[in-house]
Formats: sequence, C-alpha cells, structure tokens
Amino acid sequence: MFTILDPPFLGSCDSAPQLAQKKVMKQLRNKVQLIGNLGAEPEIKETQNGKKLARLRLATNETYRNAEGEIVKETQWHDIVAWGKLAEISEKYLKK
Repeated sequence: MFTILDPPFLGSCDSAPQLAQKKVMKQLRNKVQLIGNLGAEPEIKETQNGKKLARLRLATNETYRNAEGEIVKETQWHDIVAWGKLAEISEKYLKK
C-alpha cells in the first residue's frame, strides 16, 4: 500500500527517539509516479480531527514478450491512501 503525504500518527510523537524517527522518516521520502486506471470511486473518510483521507485502488498494466515470443499482459493493483489536500483533490477530480 502506498501512503501519500504525512499520516496523522507522525504528529503524535512524544519521546526524543520518536521525534528523531519522525525527522528521519520525513527525509526518506521517495517519489513514485503511477499511471493507470481507477478500480472504483475513491472512498473518502474524515478523521475525528477533521483531516480527510481518500482510499483508492489503481490498476497498472504491463505488456511484454515472454521467452516463447508470446505477448503477455499483466495487471497489478495498488492500494493508495491520500491525506489532507490531496484527499480533497482526489474526491473532487477522480472518477471511475
């Protein structure tokens, strides 16, 4: 599962080791760009503190030739969670 933006649990660190881990996690972000098709409408939820989250499934397709020369088409499904502003954008613009 991919998580986009900061999950809310990162803001609840209390101890020094947890704060250090939070800093490291923010520095270790990778960028991934997935281009595919939505499997369903995004599921939009709101946390108790009012922050929105969007859950969606994205299908990506890959086509290649195997050792026998046959064309093989494979689909991979990705579970994605978007938080905050990106969840609001997902709610407004992503439609099946």
